Amino acid sequence: MWYDSIIVKTKYLKEGMMREQHGMSNTRLYRIWKGMRSRCNNPNLPKYNRYGGRGITVCDEWNSFTSFYRWVQTINYNDELQLDRINNDGNYEPSNCRFVTIKENTDFGRTHMQNNNTSGVIGVHRNKQCGDYMVHFKRKYIGRRKCFADAVALRVKVENEYLGGL
Repeated sequence: MWYDSIIVKTKYLKEGMMREQHGMSNTRLYRIWKGMRSRCNNPNLPKYNRYGGRGITVCDEWNSFTSFYRWVQTINYNDELQLDRINNDGNYEPSNCRFVTIKENTDFGRTHMQNNNTSGVIGVHRNKQCGDYMVHFKRKYIGRRKCFADAVALRVKVENEYLGGL
């Protein structure tokens, strides 16, 4: 269900605070907006360290749902799409956001280090059984190396080849 327009009422609370009433609290778009803000602002959430904990913020304009909604009306949004940041290290703001399919979001997604990764390099970990360094990229096994430096070099090579092809 998509809405062509939004009617906003402003409810004034104590001490100059106000609350928007827009009738869209039960929509998927509202949940996307609320999730975006929570990931950046709530340190009690498990994913906070991947967003707000890395310094990712929501622009002042989008702290209002109606402003976010107006931006969404200018792009090709539908309920099958997900919010994506173009620059994964950038903030949530109109110039850095878009809506993409689930597959596109998975392909563009930030590769993060597994909690058990002790090598300190994304996509490289030491196999405890054989002692070799295992190399992965985009959830795919690339190879193994005896030397840590060689494993890192392989990972960097594969990543550069992939990024060069985009």
